[in-house]
Amino acid sequence: MLMLTKTWAAISRGEYDNLEAKIEHPEFVSATLFPPKEMTRYYSHAGITKNKVTKRFVFDSSAIEDLREKYTSLENNEKRPSRVETLSAFIWRRFVEATKGDPDQNIDDKNKLHMVIQTVNLRPRIDPPLQQNSFGNICHFFMISSSGDNDYDDEDEESCHGMVRRVREEISKIDKDYVKRLQQGDEHFKFMNRLALTSIRSGGKVVTSYFSSLCRFPLYDMDFGWGRPAWVGIQPLPLNNLIVFVDTKETGGIEAYVTLADLHVMAKFESDPFLQRRVHTGRFDTAVSSLAHQPARFNQVAKFHSQDRSSVN
Repeated sequence: MLMLTKTWAAISRGEYDNLEAKIEHPEFVSATLFPPKEMTRYYSHAGITKNKVTKRFVFDSSAIEDLREKYTSLENNEKRPSRVETLSAFIWRRFVEATKGDPDQNIDDKNKLHMVIQTVNLRPRIDPPLQQNSFGNICHFFMISSSGDNDYDDEDEESCHGMVRRVREEISKIDKDYVKRLQQGDEHFKFMNRLALTSIRSGGKVVTSYFSSLCRFPLYDMDFGWGRPAWVGIQPLPLNNLIVFVDTKETGGIEAYVTLADLHVMAKFESDPFLQRRVHTGRFDTAVSSLAHQPARFNQVAKFHSQDRSSVN
């Protein structure tokens, strides 16, 4: 996606043949490194919902830094969590709280199993590391399961540094040896089997949330000939319980796009006082900009609603 938009922008500026434009050409190596496998056992539509709502929550740098410091002090001066690690843990706990006492479910909260699935870029983890212009979805996932309260290490309602620690542990396991097993073809199926077995063995309600990040992608460097963008957003995706992070134009801030199919859970989530305390008012006059309720289709245009403007396409 990034290579396409960078090349598109260079062509629009008339700089495609300019050597100083530093156009990156894609390297089609993914099929060589990861030969295609028979995927008949994999249900590609799992988790995709017909109707959902996506809302955007803006966290400025000061709110994120405050949480990072808090989690660092609770971890006995270990390495500071990254911005994405910090917000992943924070939003996950607010999401767990929002799912408690759901009237549509006749399952005790203690029997709910929460699973977190997060994407990891494999390019720097392959030996030798791949260039960033290597084309394809060269990524993998790691999974964390929890009953929720297991990762609450104290009575502080915002504390979730146990999840930060577990995220780091799982990421550290995805090393060059793990990638080699992925290349052999069976490790991904083992991951999918672990995911299925965890759901079956839970004996209760499994709530899966997915995290992904576009942070540190140079989205605000895209110039199509009329200057760099004032704001970059993303199209809502059809996956339920999906959280995607995107950098704000202001350094250090992050916009979190949260997609849920359960409107009751979304109402509880966005009204959570601990979440409201951390979100920023943002450039569209409201702390939470609501994306249009719509079926989960990629060809529809999302619209932001604010007090002063009917929509921003």
